[in-house]
Amino acid sequence: MSKLTKFLSTTLIVLFFISIAPQLIKNIKNNYQDSLKTHINVATITINNEITDTKDISKQIIKHFKDDKIKAILFEIDSQGGYAGSSQAIFNEIQCLKKDYPKPTLALTTYACCSAAYYIACASDHIIASSSALVGSIGSTIGFFNINELLKKYNVNYINKSSGDYKTAGSPFLANNLEQEKMLQELSDSCYSQFTNDVASCRKLALKDISLWANGRVFTGEQALKLGLIDETGSRYNAIKKIKELAQIKDSEEINWVKEAEPNMIAKFLNNKAATNLTTEALVDAIISKLQSGFISCN
Repeated sequence: MSKLTKFLSTTLIVLFFISIAPQLIKNIKNNYQDSLKTHINVATITINNEITDTKDISKQIIKHFKDDKIKAILFEIDSQGGYAGSSQAIFNEIQCLKKDYPKPTLALTTYACCSAAYYIACASDHIIASSSALVGSIGSTIGFFNINELLKKYNVNYINKSSGDYKTAGSPFLANNLEQEKMLQELSDSCYSQFTNDVASCRKLALKDISLWANGRVFTGEQALKLGLIDETGSRYNAIKKIKELAQIKDSEEINWVKEAEPNMIAKFLNNKAATNLTTEALVDAIISKLQSGFISCN
């Protein structure tokens, strides 16, 4: 290599490093400054399916409340509801743990926070919904199929032997008598009463106005705000701002979001994270059971 060629090569290399030096220095500086910032752990718990089994959600709630490193919990809720008992159990879990392990909790919905999902949201210190999100649907319903008349049409007899006057109430193969219908209505009424009392207590709403906010109607976030069902309309930006306020996180401090891994499609459908570990036979049985189940839900 000649001296001229060597000189030109060296010059080009030097010019190249000079051209990238400002950006390189900037990146090093940003990374260094970022490493010096204090990171505050905030947990996020996602609820975006039909609320049935409580094990996974409860496990996350307990874990994050008991972890001293977690300074606040954000519930990201986009669900149209689920089982009454399941939602009430999660609601109670949050309420009890808040007393034993105080830390700010906030619920955010951008699509739907209805029925059982709203029940859970009420346990939070602050609820934020986008202006057009669906909120409310406070009520209770008992749902099941009944094919008794269809069986009669095709001259199919269902033979049942049972003990207890109410044992066959809700059976898809037998018609309910008046006493059974009354019992089912009482079940729904009892769930509705518990639901509305908890909402009224958490949201500081008057039970005398129950016909306005707990008639099963779905509201937009904007309407829900006027009724007192939520505290603020907005998005994740507003949620982060409120979390920083409630948890006293400084602007100079960064939030480190702590989140559980998402289950796969089958696990989501069955509301069971361990579903993928089931045998084929057990998985089929679980899916059939899921499709056939009757339930009491908050709707």
